[in-house]
Amino acid sequence: MTRPTAKQLQRFVDSDRRHAILHADCLDVGGKLPAGCVGLTCTDPPFGCNWQGSHGLKGTRAIANDKRPFVWWLHHAYLATRRGGALLCFTRPREAPLFKAAIEAAGFTWRADLIWHKAMGGVGDCAGAPQPDYELIVFATKGRFKLPGRRPSSVLRHTAIPGTKREHPTQKPAALMAELVGDYSSPDDLVYDPCCGIASTGEGCLLKGRRFLGVELDATHHATGARRLRNAERQRDRTVRPRLARPLHTTPTRAAA
Repeated sequence: MTRPTAKQLQRFVDSDRRHAILHADCLDVGGKLPAGCVGLTCTDPPFGCNWQGSHGLKGTRAIANDKRPFVWWLHHAYLATRRGGALLCFTRPREAPLFKAAIEAAGFTWRADLIWHKAMGGVGDCAGAPQPDYELIVFATKGRFKLPGRRPSSVLRHTAIPGTKREHPTQKPAALMAELVGDYSSPDDLVYDPCCGIASTGEGCLLKGRRFLGVELDATHHATGARRLRNAERQRDRTVRPRLARPLHTTPTRAAA
C-alpha cells in the first residue's frame, strides 16, 4: 500500500497522464489532493450493509469498510472539487438519507436522485419484499453547476453484470459509468473515485476521454483495476488512433525546367 505525498499528487494533476489507480486508503489520499483539481467525484462507496455471499462470484470476501455507511471521504472530496463541479454517489434507498445528510454536511448541495435501472434483481428478502432492480445515485454540486451537454434523463438503463461474470461483487457496467462521466463532466475534467474497486469508473473515463484518478484499499481489486485500465487504454488506442495500411507517399513535385 502506498502513501502518496501532496507533491506526487500535484505532479499527477499537472501532468498529461490519462489515468492512475492508487493502492491506498482514500482517507490518506483525499486530504493531499490539490484544492479544486477535480471536476467530478464519481464513486460507489460501501453502503454499510455488511455485504456477504458470492452470488455466483468465486473467491469473494467481505467488502472493506462496509460495517456502516462509508461517508468519511466526503469532506476531502468537497475540498478537491472545483467550484462548479459535481458529485455522483451510488447508494441504496435505505441508506440514502444518511448519505444525503453527510453529502450536504461536507458542503455539497443535493440536486437530484438518479436511478440506475439494472434490468435484473438484486439482493433482499425474496419472500417478503419486492425485487430491488434499481440503485440510487445521489447527484450533488459545489456551487452553480452547468451541464456540459444536453440535459440527460434521471433514469439510466444498463443491464447489471451477472454475478458469474463479475470480478468485483458490486461491479458496475463500464457503459453505465461512461454515461455518467459523459453527462456530468467536461472533457478537460479530472474524475476522482475514492472507492474505485476494479476501476469501472476509470473505464468509463477512458471511453469518454476524461482523466481519471482512483483509490482502492483492497490489494486484489487494485491489481484487477490496474489491469483493466491498461486493457481499456490499449483498446481505446486501437479504436481512436488512425492506422495506415501502407506508408503515406506524396506525389513528387516536378523540378523547374
